[in-house]
Amino acid sequence: MPRIFLHIGAHKTGTTSIQGFLNSNPGFLQQHGFVYPRICWYFYAQHRLAFALKGTVDPEAGDKPQFETEMSALRQFLAGTQHDVIISSEVLFGLPLEKLKPLREALAGHDVRIVASIRRQDNLMASIYNQQVKNSWNKQIRPIAFYLNDPPSFSRDLDLYGCLNNWARLFGRDKISCYRFEQDDAVSSFLQTLGMPTPENTTSVERLNEAVPAKALELMRLVKMVAKDSTVPNLNSVLQYIVLDAAQRVFAGTGNTLLSTADRSRILRHFETENEKLFSDYFGSENLYCEKYWSAEFQKIGFEQTVPLNRRDVAQVLVSVAEMIAQMETPANIPE
Repeated sequence: MPRIFLHIGAHKTGTTSIQGFLNSNPGFLQQHGFVYPRICWYFYAQHRLAFALKGTVDPEAGDKPQFETEMSALRQFLAGTQHDVIISSEVLFGLPLEKLKPLREALAGHDVRIVASIRRQDNLMASIYNQQVKNSWNKQIRPIAFYLNDPPSFSRDLDLYGCLNNWARLFGRDKISCYRFEQDDAVSSFLQTLGMPTPENTTSVERLNEAVPAKALELMRLVKMVAKDSTVPNLNSVLQYIVLDAAQRVFAGTGNTLLSTADRSRILRHFETENEKLFSDYFGSENLYCEKYWSAEFQKIGFEQTVPLNRRDVAQVLVSVAEMIAQMETPANIPE
């Protein structure tokens, strides 16, 4: 019976790069006894299985996946392969215990291994926030400062220790393998965790989740605030696409620092006790996210918040938008 390796994320730990690599290199995987099936499929990964557990809609198909349907596809695949199977979705990482129990029950009798990656919470929070605000399909319109008093309220993924403990309660701590996002290239760390070498010549995908400059991100947040009450269908998506493109051009190279040094210190102190347990229980080491490490980093680098948007910034973006529209309306771009 093949083993099942559940790659659960967390979010913003190189998961898209890993999933792109797995999807693009089936021959390499089979050479080392693994297979990455195109089932429960959404955007290079088995996200539909996670959507079914979470009870959310597939953004592309527009339907709400049913758990038994997605599990049926997985069972059928398992019955026809001798290779170890990799299933990946970062949506799985932060699911509460009750939503994970059906997965444990459905996989009873199988040898299930959990592969997880962690990332220091200040960087993780900034990266998730950046991703949320720049995407038009979600409702994130609050400034990041809103969550500084209670960081876990922003995302379950920030509670690294609590999330891993949920998986440990269901599958056993000895079945969980963890690595740090900071320690190496994400694909290399993942492959090493599964006992595979890092190949020299492989096919992957371009990085799709680049961070947006902080000023561009703030402008996107304001656009979403205005557009959410519009009666025009899809105005949010259309506006944000146009403004985001223009803002990224205007603010390119200006930095994407959303959190100051003081903000970051505040976040990490909130998780200090949990991080001590996290590294002790899952890494058998000292806390590499403790203050003696991050304070030294902050003294060396320092994080200054981006200067707030001003009228000149907005005017520059509006000019860029006008230029884009003018180019779209030139005769060369108008179909006959």
